[in-house]
Amino acid sequence: MHASTAWKVPPKPKDCNDDWLGGVDLNQPRPAHFGCWSGAPGLGAQSIPTLRVGRVVINGNVRCTIRSDGVQCDDTSDGHGFVYTRSSYRFF
Repeated sequence: MHASTAWKVPPKPKDCNDDWLGGVDLNQPRPAHFGCWSGAPGLGAQSIPTLRVGRVVINGNVRCTIRSDGVQCDDTSDGHGFVYTRSSYRFF
């Protein structure tokens, strides 16, 4: 969710030599965390669709649900995930 938020992405870790944009990494077996990638996906995208509240998007084991206050994504194989809202974020 790259809409305006009241929270800030934490500072880039010293061991991250790639892009640090606030994207979340759901790679197993670790819980969700901010990710560090080379050539982060979505950079330079001409248009990103707006999804309606209640919409569910599934890609492999990752399921994201658009909520009235933001988005929740979880890995259905291990239960790890995150919630992004305008006021906060939470990893689980």
